[in-house]
Amino acid sequence: MAAGLVLLPLAAWTGLRRMPPGRTVLVLAGGVALVAAVNAVGFYLLASDTPQALREVRSLEDLVGDSPLTPVPRAEGPPLGGVRAVALGDSTAAGTGNGPPADAGELDKACRRSADSYPRMLARANDWRVLNLACSGATVRDGILGVQILGDQVAPPQLAQARRATEASVVLVSVGANDVRWAELVKLCAASPTCDDRASTAFFQNRLAQFALDYRTLLRQLAALPQDPAVLVNEYYDPFGPDVDCLRDEGLTRQKVQVLRSRLAALNAVLRQGAETAGFTPVRPDFTGHGLCSAQPYVQGPTGRAPLHPTGAGALAIALADQQALPPDAR
Repeated sequence: MAAGLVLLPLAAWTGLRRMPPGRTVLVLAGGVALVAAVNAVGFYLLASDTPQALREVRSLEDLVGDSPLTPVPRAEGPPLGGVRAVALGDSTAAGTGNGPPADAGELDKACRRSADSYPRMLARANDWRVLNLACSGATVRDGILGVQILGDQVAPPQLAQARRATEASVVLVSVGANDVRWAELVKLCAASPTCDDRASTAFFQNRLAQFALDYRTLLRQLAALPQDPAVLVNEYYDPFGPDVDCLRDEGLTRQKVQVLRSRLAALNAVLRQGAETAGFTPVRPDFTGHGLCSAQPYVQGPTGRAPLHPTGAGALAIALADQQALPPDAR
């Protein structure tokens, strides 16, 4: 392109000067050579530092940059004394699909919080006062670090509310599924001939990469909590198990479930590695033998009020895993 832009005016100039053919060729060739030399020098100067810059890349954020989140606003209200543990996260921690608490407020109902959530089970087992701020549909950006719109209700940032619990020594975290659109991926997988097509794979990888950046921001915010609580990050359970024959009518075959399971493993790897890097404790609940098609499933089935979410028994399994992972001084 640069050579073409130079040749046009040079050709016009040589024509106006009525130069002989031999000299015209020399002028045009010299112009092209000069442009090529200038481009080569420019490219060298631009690219000379690239190898060293790439050697310094240690994460996706180093390569593409971080999209800064809005700072978490300060929550209104006095400190919440006596709260021993705080739960942050999505519908898994909220206990969505199980029985509502007797003392449910309007925000509890909008967030679909349950009396049979694993934070409440930990509260009963340890005689703790637990502040369960988890909300159905919450993501890192919309729910934990930012406000969450729930129809005519507005849930304030969960982390801002958690900071009011100045005596809390434990923080429970369950997040990631909504960030990567896990529910939509399962529905798409069930309705499609295959789950590992390029479009859905690229969509998942893009969502997972964005979640990894937002999750890193959340971990930094948790590390800055003044009370220095023990932070437990719950990974996601496998809802399917080895037997998935009962899901054929729902459009889920063994091959499709294997793709979904691999994506769930990728999400859990991000959760685990981030927690360990931040000095927190990752926790993996064990639903072995209690998948969807088992005699005693730990997850709600396709016709349940919240499909693929933990039942009361599943919430208990998560609570037991968290209890075992608690450091001795936090029990």
